[in-house]
Amino acid sequence: MGKLYVGGKKKKQPGKRYRPGGRNRFLTPGILAAGVVCVAVVAVAVLFAAGVLRLPEFKPAQNTSSGTSETSSQAPESSQEENNSAQPESQPAESGTDSRVTDPNLSYQLLYPELYVEPEQIVERTEGDKVVYLTFNDAPSGNTKALLDLLDQLKIKATFFVTAANMDEASCKEMMKEIDSRGHTIGIYSYSGDYAKIYASVEAYLEDFKKCDDLIFEATGKHATLFRFPAGSGENSYNNGLSKELIAEMTRRGYVYHDWNVDSSDMYGSESAADLASRTVEACGWYEKNVVLLNNGSANESTTEAVRTIVDKLSKDGYRFAALDGTVKPFTFG
Repeated sequence: MGKLYVGGKKKKQPGKRYRPGGRNRFLTPGILAAGVVCVAVVAVAVLFAAGVLRLPEFKPAQNTSSGTSETSSQAPESSQEENNSAQPESQPAESGTDSRVTDPNLSYQLLYPELYVEPEQIVERTEGDKVVYLTFNDAPSGNTKALLDLLDQLKIKATFFVTAANMDEASCKEMMKEIDSRGHTIGIYSYSGDYAKIYASVEAYLEDFKKCDDLIFEATGKHATLFRFPAGSGENSYNNGLSKELIAEMTRRGYVYHDWNVDSSDMYGSESAADLASRTVEACGWYEKNVVLLNNGSANESTTEAVRTIVDKLSKDGYRFAALDGTVKPFTFG
């Protein structure tokens, strides 16, 4: 409803109150809203004119049939889900975990992931096959060359469980290469030869084993697959109660360990060749299969001459001589 004026003066309408000089109560909310909209439209027009605001560019859809397309930097969510689900199933759930680890709680299983071998199939010995496996601990040493020359003369092969304790590394590698080139088997005995250090823990044993295997590989280009525990695999005063745990770990990694059933070792080089040979020949006579423990350390000068007698006498008794390999069923204490 409009306002009424009489003679230039406002005339009061019934039911309406006015205050002299007061605010006009007829500026309705609709009029105010319209004013705000007008101001906003003008402001937007000014911004477009100044180039602050622009309409989005229209781009035609990509033509993928042409063979050339621009890769989007943000793939659709459905594509991302497909990419995630397409990961190889063999991918370990936790990065860096070797799938061959059977118990991650045993932290030493995570050590040296390259220290694994593929075991060979064991071949059972035929009954009546009389065989002797001559095995030498503590090689190489200054006595190894003479022993190798004798084995060549006798045309037999043997097994050397090696250590780096008796020679400097360069000489040791040179002699290991010689052992391998003459067709003998090389197995791991230890790197340091220090029982207290080797058997301080499973981790310490693996560290020593790895060093010895690295040395063998540097010398021959081959990794060892056989080994012998220093002092044997059974519980003894040297292995610090770790026997069963070490056996389980090394077997899990695929390695085969060999103990012996004939002990003819002369650790300190104090026995004569005749005594060594006599004891060995007598003990072997009890069995068809014999794994003979001998020493080829720096003090074992008499071992080479003893081997000559051992081979001569046992050959006459119908025994053959061979080197151990991954197919031979081992004698074990543990």
